[in-house]
Amino acid sequence: MPGCRLGFELDFFVYLNGPQKMAIIGAILAMGDYGQALDDIMPYGAASHRAAILTHILDREDYDLLEPMTTYMSNDMKLTTLHKLLSKNRLDIIEDIMPTFNRKHKDVIVEHFINIKPHNCDQIDEYLESFMPFFDKKQIKKLEENNNE
Repeated sequence: MPGCRLGFELDFFVYLNGPQKMAIIGAILAMGDYGQALDDIMPYGAASHRAAILTHILDREDYDLLEPMTTYMSNDMKLTTLHKLLSKNRLDIIEDIMPTFNRKHKDVIVEHFINIKPHNCDQIDEYLESFMPFFDKKQIKKLEENNNE
């Protein structure tokens, strides 16, 4: 497996039971450079394993690892991620994963823009412009109406 930094193949992961997988995930997360290993095991983990990985990544603010993970995230996990990124004002990371969000997620983003607009206009306008293609007509109308107030 090219690029695996563990020094061994992770193909066996698919054959492990839940607690065994969690033990391997814990060992991987304890390493300093675990991005490639997580990419390799994400397809084979259960929702609880993915949630543990996501929590670790969000707690450590390893946001660059989120984009490849979005394929394996549930909508609830994406919502948790979105709230964390918004609280940290990481619009750059949100921009990277924007195509994976559903309408509910985008509604949260719209509300966020409406609530913070007066506080940081330059940065908001910059990101808002890049997010607009992902919003539906109703979301765009809400943003426009709020901008005119």
